[in-house]
Amino acid sequence: MKRLLTAAAILGLVAFMLPATAGIALGAPPPPYCIHILKTDQNKNGLGGAEFTITQLSNPGFSHVANTNGDGTIDFCGLAAGDYVVTESGPPQGLIGAAPQSVTLPTASTNGDANLTFVNRGYCINILKTDQNKNGLQGAEFTITQPANPNFGGGWWTGTDENGDASFCGLWGSGANGHYVVTESGPPPGYSGAAPQNVVLPTTSTNGDANLTFVDDPLPPTVKITFHKVVESGSAPASAFDIMLWPMPPDVQSYHDGDFVMVVPGNYTLDESFSPGGMMTSPPVYYEKSVICTSDGGSQLRNFPQPYPLAGGRNNGLNLSVGLDNPAEVWVCTITNTDAPTSSPSPSPSPSPSPSPSPSASPSPSPSASPSPSPSASLSPSPTPTPVASPTPKPTVTPTPKPTSTTLPAAITLPQTGTIGASTGGSSSPLVPISIALLLVAATGLMLTRRPKSR
Repeated sequence: MKRLLTAAAILGLVAFMLPATAGIALGAPPPPYCIHILKTDQNKNGLGGAEFTITQLSNPGFSHVANTNGDGTIDFCGLAAGDYVVTESGPPQGLIGAAPQSVTLPTASTNGDANLTFVNRGYCINILKTDQNKNGLQGAEFTITQPANPNFGGGWWTGTDENGDASFCGLWGSGANGHYVVTESGPPPGYSGAAPQNVVLPTTSTNGDANLTFVDDPLPPTVKITFHKVVESGSAPASAFDIMLWPMPPDVQSYHDGDFVMVVPGNYTLDESFSPGGMMTSPPVYYEKSVICTSDGGSQLRNFPQPYPLAGGRNNGLNLSVGLDNPAEVWVCTITNTDAPTSSPSPSPSPSPSPSPSPSASPSPSPSASPSPSPSASLSPSPTPTPVASPTPKPTVTPTPKPTSTTLPAAITLPQTGTIGASTGGSSSPLVPISIALLLVAATGLMLTRRPKSR
């Protein structure tokens, strides 16, 4: 009997202690995490139909596959903490897939989730424009079209840079939609355009892009330009100045007064080298007044403001376009110089030193010594009487009532919580009444066993 009562007492104590440890032993597991994916193109438009695969480094058998919705989003949820790799296992048709991304859950975000963005790029057609000597040509215009889609292109064009490079990117590469035609719609000035080229994307290159080279032949020189030099003031002869027409032929150093040159239609820059006296080293120093070119089709000129710039200085030339409308144009270009930075014209008519009419020494009319009208001694208006100050009544001091002491409420005690997922309610555990009952039974039994035996 004693053993039973002792066991009941132990059970009561254990049951009494269980509520204190319930938050630790019975805590819920942490919530699962999500990986949110956004799939876009280079213009940030959502792309649907992209396939993504998620794997876990610590669990080789873990793998899930899903496709993006129409807006380019997909969510992998219910993931435990750990390291994951997200791979675009199936990019949208005609686009290049993005590189895989690794992520560790939980992240530093508010809820521990991860947000990943995958950007697809289309294929590129890279263009190189050169002359016969493999020199890059700037200013060539190219247009791209798609035979299977007459509405494609719509004025889509690009121009080559100073190295002769240009690119069309963001192109789809799938079947008939990957077939393109690239046309040199505007060759550089002075060159004939090359033939169009066809290309199908993706190509067999590493990234599926296409690389095309267009070689242009120079046009024959058909435009005549004659140079003249005018020295408006100064002793240097016109033939002493060096005239430059850029770009210069490799075998020509400079042109002089009376020379002419045959050039192909195009854009040029006309200026001159330093004046015969040097830039600013020794006299005579000459200044550039104007550059004027005329033809039967019009004129192009540049008049410089005073003070005139030094001859041969930077940015003093004239940008000249010739033969673009008529390949057989004839031009005459004149550069005018002077040895003075400003013009000094003679005034006309000559100023007269004598003023007219002659000034008179006597003022007219004669001044009068007496003021008119005569001043009056009386003041007007009459002075204002001095105001009398009235005493201000003293303010009455009203005593401020003493504040009544108020008893502040006691501090609010926040309930203590256990681990994540543990219950934090205010009601007592149902095990408490049971433990109390077991303790009472044990105590009663012990008292009965100690009663003396009857004789």
